[in-house]
Amino acid sequence: MMREENEIFYYAAEGSVSDLEKHIKKYPSSLHSKDHRNRTPLAHTALTDKEKNAQLLLKKGLSWWDEDSNGGTAIHWATKCASIRVIRMILQNGKTPTGIPPCLLKDKDGVTPIHIASRRPNDKVLKILVETLKEKVTKEELLLDTKGRSPIHYAAASCSYECCQLLIDSENLNLLVDQKDVYMQSPLMCAAGVRLPQAVNVVLLLGKRKPPALPHRTIDGQTALHLAVAADNIPVVDALLNELGAPIHVHDNDYRTPLHYAADMGNLNAIEKLTAKGLKNTKDRFNVSCAHYAAQNSGKAMALLLKTPTGTYREVKDGENRSCFMWAVVAGNIDAIEFLLQNCPPSRHEILAPAPVLAPPAPIFAAPAPVVPAYAPFARAAVFIGANKAKKN
Repeated sequence: MMREENEIFYYAAEGSVSDLEKHIKKYPSSLHSKDHRNRTPLAHTALTDKEKNAQLLLKKGLSWWDEDSNGGTAIHWATKCASIRVIRMILQNGKTPTGIPPCLLKDKDGVTPIHIASRRPNDKVLKILVETLKEKVTKEELLLDTKGRSPIHYAAASCSYECCQLLIDSENLNLLVDQKDVYMQSPLMCAAGVRLPQAVNVVLLLGKRKPPALPHRTIDGQTALHLAVAADNIPVVDALLNELGAPIHVHDNDYRTPLHYAADMGNLNAIEKLTAKGLKNTKDRFNVSCAHYAAQNSGKAMALLLKTPTGTYREVKDGENRSCFMWAVVAGNIDAIEFLLQNCPPSRHEILAPAPVLAPPAPIFAAPAPVVPAYAPFARAAVFIGANKAKKN
């Protein structure tokens, strides 16, 4: 494409009507130009809300329904850019070739303008689109993308409270609050894993509308509480535990509770909240306890999990008879090693026996651990502690 012809995209998006008309007269073939995303000049008017430029291009024969490389049309781009005047123009004058309302047109990912508008922080654009629907959407698939996500998923993942509320209350959209996508994630789960201040209000809105959705699990067996803990989303953890009464004794597919997730991250705050609600230092399907995971990253978190009701500390063994001390040595966690030497002295077997040759189960959020050299754990601990003290001195 010649540079002069390519300038039509600038004139369509930024120029005046007269400038655009002059350019078309000078370069008539530029009218049918496409950019690197296969968008027409008319689509560029949607990016900047140039209503008058759009009217000119429509008179010249361009169509609202020309698709870009991803199957999106001008209304998709107008919605993304909140181009209100162009959106109203399309909704008032445009008729899709298939007769589907413009707000329900899908791109190749099954995303409609309603999905896009649902991601905005307020419901201004979404309200305009939804109000054009004169009757109830009866086919559920019309409002699901290729991953099975409804607009509520999009609003929840963006923590848009206004959009969530509008979508839930709309009778014509007829959306399910607990709709599951292909990964078995509900909108509530999408919001639980987002660390934004407004996530709490969205979680409370969705949780109170559909309380039975709280124990729902993803394809990996995770609940909303698992996801909130994994994201270190403490305000949402509080809301799930204290206001929505989310079940805590639910395991994922590896038989891990939310406490395993908190322990693996060394998240003291989450560990305190979960243990206060009754979660114990249980073992997963690899026979590894929460304390073992904590021993790799945080001595304080491990201590919380090993503490008994009497105030003392009790070591635990995994399925291969490995103690938290061994896990701490393998990970080189000085704090955990020093704590265990003082409060849970290792046995003669642990001091003299070589470290396990096989690696422990992979941490929840990390790559598999390397094979451990056959050094005595106590000897390795002495090396770590000596090096640590040398640094301090």
